[in-house]
Amino acid sequence: MTLLQKVSESMLKWLIAQRFIESKHIGTLGEISNDMFIGMWVVEKNADKVNALLQNMLKVLSGGNQANELDLISIINMGASVLSVDAKSTQQLITHSVQILITSPNKNESVINYFDPRLSKRFNKRTTLSKLLYKALLAEKIEVYYQPIADIEKMCIVKFEALMRINLDTEITYNTQELIEIAEQYGWVDKIDMMVTKIALQDIKKIRKHYLKDDIGITINRSLSNDKVSNCCLEDTLKLLVKSETDLNLVTIELTESALFENLDRQRTWVEKLRKLGVSVALDDFGTGYSSFTYLNKLPVNIVKIDRSFVTNITLNSNEYMMIEMLCRLTHKMGGKVIAEGIETEEELLLISRAKVDMLQGYLFSKPISLKQIISGPRNPVKAELLDMCYQQQYAFANGVMNEEFYSIASDERLLEAKEAFAEYDTDYLVVLEKRRCVGVLARSELNKALSPYLGTKSEQKRDLLTLEKRIHQVMRKEIFTFKENTPVEEIEKTLLENTNEVIIIHNDLKHCVGIITANIMFNHKYNDEKENN
Repeated sequence: MTLLQKVSESMLKWLIAQRFIESKHIGTLGEISNDMFIGMWVVEKNADKVNALLQNMLKVLSGGNQANELDLISIINMGASVLSVDAKSTQQLITHSVQILITSPNKNESVINYFDPRLSKRFNKRTTLSKLLYKALLAEKIEVYYQPIADIEKMCIVKFEALMRINLDTEITYNTQELIEIAEQYGWVDKIDMMVTKIALQDIKKIRKHYLKDDIGITINRSLSNDKVSNCCLEDTLKLLVKSETDLNLVTIELTESALFENLDRQRTWVEKLRKLGVSVALDDFGTGYSSFTYLNKLPVNIVKIDRSFVTNITLNSNEYMMIEMLCRLTHKMGGKVIAEGIETEEELLLISRAKVDMLQGYLFSKPISLKQIISGPRNPVKAELLDMCYQQQYAFANGVMNEEFYSIASDERLLEAKEAFAEYDTDYLVVLEKRRCVGVLARSELNKALSPYLGTKSEQKRDLLTLEKRIHQVMRKEIFTFKENTPVEEIEKTLLENTNEVIIIHNDLKHCVGIITANIMFNHKYNDEKENN
């Protein structure tokens, strides 16, 4: 360790010990010489976790923000050896770490030097990218790409998600996720988020002008992991949004579920302030961390985004599909909407549309594109061909449920003929027809009721015979429920729920009776439909 200002040996040792304790990583600290110390930690045998611990120690031992305030900035050179990777004993760990530390050419900057060349190659790349990213952020060399979010019913763009892109001056291959991880490690995410927000709020005006649509929204990601105790990044975001004079009803702030849950009480205040101003709040990556259905009604969010891990290679009978379907039902019940991200295949689109997701985002619709590509593209960003790939709900109509075979009788027939018909046929209803039009219904129970007053009496036979001579129209029920054959089943089902013992008459455009529906017929239809779907 080298301190950029002179201090006593005892001060140096005290400073190292204090920072070691503040790191909160349980380990052992020892002294090799006046400026060389040894630290040992036990961590899971995972290269990324080993590096993450050492990177954090490098930051803590250098002093971080406190070092700037106290003018105690330090240069830390680390020599690193990993047990069972490049060393077989504690003694070998110390020997290898000292050896690589002494032979390392990096003396004027804080750096980690791995004894194992494989680890060195792997993590030296990250060190190089970190330096280049830092320079790019200082120069504000950041681009914003936009990925469309489409309404699944109309398959047209309703908003864009703003995504960070940075082109570093290097031949090293890297991706955006690597840069985000580096930014999170060094606490640069807030700066990136604010820069993306400023650019996006300007670009969305140009996008709306190009599409000739004033209601296209913008979605902006905000990380909460780097919040300072004295300030909240959502507070900074709120100030920036108000200052931009944009329509806040068209702005969505996207928060990752892990960051939101880690300090929900603190974040809730600013989330509620955003919502009161019309800003929508989306919960990103649902299902990958803390989230469960029991939490949803407690969260101050308008939109839930389903992580792509639940969408990739989804099948109808999978747990992932059932989760998405349940999430949609619950979110809709609470007045929210659901976005599925990572849609890349026709099969995925078919199933997420069947689950009644509201919006989609993914390469099947569009990759993230630059403002220049948007402006030079078509003004009607509707992908009608994708509509044919969506699940087409087979809405049932009356003519698909009704029984076309039913028993009828003329209105001027006698009750005797009705009694014989009920005795011959297994039916509870006779449809009374005149010129093929239904004029009433005679139920088996109504016929029995007409005859029952004389049963068991001396005059039973005589009265019964007289009653059986009555005409159907004298006994039949004339108040009936009739529906056209193209009536949606849902309407008929509502009527049957309120009148379970009724028979529904179905007629065509000529008012001719073409079928009947009863509660039992409806039940059998729904049972067979569900059985077929499963």
